[in-house]
Amino acid sequence: MRVVAFVPAKGESSRIANKNTRVLDGEYLFKRKLKQLLECPEIDDVYLDTESERMIELASDLPVKVLKRDSKLASNKTDGHELFANQARQVKADIYIQSLCTSPFITADTISRALKALKKKPTADSLVAVQRRKLYTWSRNKPDYGDGRIPNSVDLPQTIIESMGLYMVCRKPGAKAPARRFGTKPILFEITDEEAVDVNWPEDLELAERICAGHRAVHNAALDAIRPHLCASLLGDICKERGLKALLPPGFIRVSGRSVLGIAKTLELRKLKKGDDWQGIYTALGSYNFVRPGDVIVVQNHVKDKAYLGDLNANIAVGSGAVGAVVESYTRD
Repeated sequence: MRVVAFVPAKGESSRIANKNTRVLDGEYLFKRKLKQLLECPEIDDVYLDTESERMIELASDLPVKVLKRDSKLASNKTDGHELFANQARQVKADIYIQSLCTSPFITADTISRALKALKKKPTADSLVAVQRRKLYTWSRNKPDYGDGRIPNSVDLPQTIIESMGLYMVCRKPGAKAPARRFGTKPILFEITDEEAVDVNWPEDLELAERICAGHRAVHNAALDAIRPHLCASLLGDICKERGLKALLPPGFIRVSGRSVLGIAKTLELRKLKKGDDWQGIYTALGSYNFVRPGDVIVVQNHVKDKAYLGDLNANIAVGSGAVGAVVESYTRD
């Protein structure tokens, strides 16, 4: 059974400027979604559906395929069904997944659970992520529950809310490619409040960043708890057992007197090419937009005899929350 996933991500948006390339918890929104899908072992191929050359370039380090979108489909006039139909008719599969960048908390685990639920129910032709709520709704300036006694919430009718974050559709053998992102017999797959966060306005992005900050604080506390008990030999054994090539080459000098443990945020510096503006080095300052509390900045400098990470960079790094840096060249310490 072949399973493919699509991340629709146009280059421009109105409510949040360039929404899909906004940074959340140190990663572009669209790349966060691509990585979540890549973490699902059940998915055979992940596609970035975009008209944006910049987004294609930004995703070039990931093992994803590109579905170059016709510019005619890169507008708010194109709905999700049209995008899905365009995706499905170009790629042959048994199950199609459409997952949106604006749902950053629909994780690999969520997607895997949804896939299992769909596979377990052969009578279903699709799956839609939803929430079920009992709400005190109003219409035409009046409460829908009437003018009498206010009912208890348990007695209210259930409202099913489409999350707009995750869709799956089955393709029967010999059938045409599906033209809509849900069928006539969908599984209504319930997700949590956090998973249902939908980033469409600046306030939504701020909320999402706060949620990520909470998760990161818990993660950093766990790292701080184990850091005193780790040593190079133990970390080396762990990396070896897990097949990770994570050992530093010889020649690195320990400047600080303490050990650090955190998530690596990488930066690569290359030599100037003919015609390059030397002041382009200052664009590296933009890398701190991706640094969050607890991160370790790892710099690969291809110009080994030139220094990087002096007082300016160090102060910005500390202000961004970095706990340390590993630099493959001289520094201005």
